[in-house]
Amino acid sequence: MPHLELIDVSKDFNGVYAVISMNLAVNEGEFVCLLGPSGCGKTTTLQMIAGFEAPTTGRILLAGRDITNVKPNQRGLGIVFQTYALFPHMTVAQNVSFGLEMRKVENAERERRVKKALDIVHLTEYKERYPRELSGGQRQRVALARALVIEPPVLLLDEPLSNLDAKLREVMQIELRRIQQQVGITTIMVTHDQGEALSISDRVMVMDKGRATQYDTPLNVYENPQSPFISTFVGKANMLKGTALIEDGKCFATVSGMKLALDIDLPDGQRPSPGQELILSLRPEKLRFAEPGRAYFDAQVKEKFFFGSQWHYTVVSPLGTLMVLQPNDGRQAINIGDNVGIGWGESCVRIVPDLENLGIVSAT
Repeated sequence: MPHLELIDVSKDFNGVYAVISMNLAVNEGEFVCLLGPSGCGKTTTLQMIAGFEAPTTGRILLAGRDITNVKPNQRGLGIVFQTYALFPHMTVAQNVSFGLEMRKVENAERERRVKKALDIVHLTEYKERYPRELSGGQRQRVALARALVIEPPVLLLDEPLSNLDAKLREVMQIELRRIQQQVGITTIMVTHDQGEALSISDRVMVMDKGRATQYDTPLNVYENPQSPFISTFVGKANMLKGTALIEDGKCFATVSGMKLALDIDLPDGQRPSPGQELILSLRPEKLRFAEPGRAYFDAQVKEKFFFGSQWHYTVVSPLGTLMVLQPNDGRQAINIGDNVGIGWGESCVRIVPDLENLGIVSAT
């Protein structure tokens, strides 16, 4: 039985649905990210779990108990807000202790739990400091300690890293995952950052326009996107239109007159039939340069951009304009105007399923 479950949950704001028929099952100890663009309904979903918003329809279960109509302060959930919401007049220790005081936990037990929480987030030596004396990352960890100290059944994180600079954000992603695994707490985090969701989650729920479009492991969401939206929102993708071709039991697609081998690791009933129109996804980091005439086809480099760890190229090819990402591994960069061969490994061209035809909930 899932530790936390949403069953057909919807939220209607004066005739406008922010969340539509959301179904979500989270196992105990699991880290799940709600991922999507602004306005997709992910924060509203988190607020319904927390109890700050009441669902228009549907039920929310925690450890098998219906908490749909339970008040927020009676759910016992730990919450970390985007702004951290620390009390500026209280020290680190006092901020962390506040929730226990409200629950009338005895002094000795309160001190033990505060010390444990500060140890977990590596802030014991800062316990007498005030929030204004801390860095952004330290304030974020205080907020996390304050949520953990009450020993909640579920931890809810609302874009907790969005106010940090890029370098600190990357460090805190690793730290957040370390703490979650150390404590073993069931965690749900809202984010619009694809890299963040993929790097620290056990599973990712991708949302668009109020609907759940795919719920899977980070690897499967990235490698087997279930819609064109997911292909382009979760990472970068070259999207191609083609027609299915079956030869000797193998599946191909014809795109702009070229025959491309397809990844056909699809469930029964989802494999294409001859002549079927297809939407294809080809990730730009899967493409590789070769000498002209020694790959699938030749192309000409139109643009290049340097991102430190990698080069981002735009090439003009028989398939149209393609993105190509290449690691900055010490090899000399390709120049604009150069002719290059373009190739890729087996099973890199993926079929993007048609959601409506497959009976999967549409994102529109």
